[in-house]
Amino acid sequence: MKSGDILLKLIHSLTPSEKGYFKRQASLNRKDSKQLRLFDFLCHQQVYDTKLIVRKFEKEDFVKNLRIINKALNEAILKSMRAYHSQKSVQRILPNLLLDIEFAFKKELYDTCDELVSKGLDLSISHEFPKYTLLFRHWKSRIRKRTLRDYQMNVEALDKEKTDYLYDIQQIENEIHLFFWESKLIGLTKGLNNPLVQEELNESIHEKEVLDFKEKDMSVMTKFRYFNVCGLYYFYVKNDNEKAYEYYKNGLAHLDSQENATVNVMENHANVLITLMSNATYSNKYNDFYKFREELENLSEKYAYLKKRETSKVKVDFIIPIINLMFYNHFGELKKGAEIVETFKKKKAKYFSGHYFNFLKYYMVAYHEFLKGNTDDAFAELSTLLMVPSKETNERIAYHSKVLTLVLHWELDNHKYLPNMLRSFTRYLHKHQRTFEFERLFLRCFRAKVKYRTKSELKKEMQEIHKELLLNKEELIKELPYFDLIAWIQSKIENRPIYEILQEQERI
Repeated sequence: MKSGDILLKLIHSLTPSEKGYFKRQASLNRKDSKQLRLFDFLCHQQVYDTKLIVRKFEKEDFVKNLRIINKALNEAILKSMRAYHSQKSVQRILPNLLLDIEFAFKKELYDTCDELVSKGLDLSISHEFPKYTLLFRHWKSRIRKRTLRDYQMNVEALDKEKTDYLYDIQQIENEIHLFFWESKLIGLTKGLNNPLVQEELNESIHEKEVLDFKEKDMSVMTKFRYFNVCGLYYFYVKNDNEKAYEYYKNGLAHLDSQENATVNVMENHANVLITLMSNATYSNKYNDFYKFREELENLSEKYAYLKKRETSKVKVDFIIPIINLMFYNHFGELKKGAEIVETFKKKKAKYFSGHYFNFLKYYMVAYHEFLKGNTDDAFAELSTLLMVPSKETNERIAYHSKVLTLVLHWELDNHKYLPNMLRSFTRYLHKHQRTFEFERLFLRCFRAKVKYRTKSELKKEMQEIHKELLLNKEELIKELPYFDLIAWIQSKIENRPIYEILQEQERI
């Protein structure tokens, strides 16, 4: 990406208050006035147009080399944002404290160092950042050696200090292990995966090692991360939804036991509740879904003491209706789903335009319209998704959109389009190395639609496909959760609306 496009994207990502802060900082120094003028101009541009900028600032020298001024303005904005957000989270405060300690130490201001180290230790321990705790302990030791303070420490105190060091090192090792597993598993939750990746993960992550890890001495947040990793492992690698479900619930219990929670804890709490609601939906755990939804709706009250919880609350309020629509679609509750769709039409979301759940919202509305039999409206919603560049959309949602598009063409009896669409979808599967059995059966459905002209022949073939799909149900739930392929094929066999089939599902 060119420097101008990068700069424009950065500028448009700023909030009004962030823009105002940067402008105040830039206006303090006259030499930055050219940056400020370019900044003001770009704030009102949707595309970075070099020719337009040259015409606008033709009398200015800086237009002779825009690449340099772009880079300088980019760096100035980032520097300004570091200052703006420096006191907004512990993750930003701790490294700044270390810089302050280093400065005071060089100036031999050891009393100041002591105060800063004590503050840093308190924050890093209470918020469970072992790597920072270790760094502050190191500074504490350096200050003691420099001042010869506590030189005659007794043996017990030295042993305790050694124990604290070893504990911090162990916590960091635990974090590294979890990060290693998370980085391997997280790719399966983002976009598409394939059996080859799943097999490689199964070989590189050993179940016994994962299970034995829980015997280690871990902090509350590290235990939460551990249970979250186990949930990912059993759901995506072992295809065991029930075990994954139990591990997610254990992770939730550890978050509930957390004292002096931070905004980060609140966000993790919301994320695991959303995961549990999704799993409960596709496992038909009807009552569990409502229990988790109630907890998610009351999450802001639970963390009412947090001053900076508003962003998390906005995110939760944005996601809850989408999860509700997903739930009502799954059980064919069209009236309740229609109420949510109407609220989406009346109130456009101002947040999370590129967020996974924003893409999911469009898909769920399209799926809802499909369930109602409104193919034109379903196509209209899907077109929004299918026109988004592949780099910007979520691959999992794009995959579901392609599947639903094929199904809609079936419903419209578009025989002349189906062969070309089948070839296109097959190429798509090959490109992403997808070789799941249910996909082979899905393609078989459409080939049968093209091949068989009599209803009896098609019905017989669909019955065979339906039996084979039932044997791959776990795989379907994991890979194609937002479209009930089995219910759709059953509706074709029985010649009934799909929502009637969905309404008859067992509810636990």
